[in-house]
Amino acid sequence: MFSICPPAGCWRPMFVVAFDGLAYALAMSSQIFLIEQHLCRSFYAATDPTIIRPDGSVPEHKCKMEALQSKVAFYSGLFDFSIMTAGERLSCFSLARV
Repeated sequence: MFSICPPAGCWRPMFVVAFDGLAYALAMSSQIFLIEQHLCRSFYAATDPTIIRPDGSVPEHKCKMEALQSKVAFYSGLFDFSIMTAGERLSCFSLARV
């Protein structure tokens, strides 16, 4: 029977990819929450400061307006794009030295 990889050799790379995907998902969820809270706080500080709680947070359901969510998506994508381009430039510089 033909196998793509040896029996003991496939699990390590698969574990690394799965762990990387989990770490990325956790980082993205906290990044989106922080961006959303900042935009909500800024919006409600200007329009209705009574909604902001004493600890500085805004109730989650108040942040689900379409206008705020489109800004969250824009800034999250911009942040990911800037990290991606910076990472590519750093890898290009490190490969140029080899």
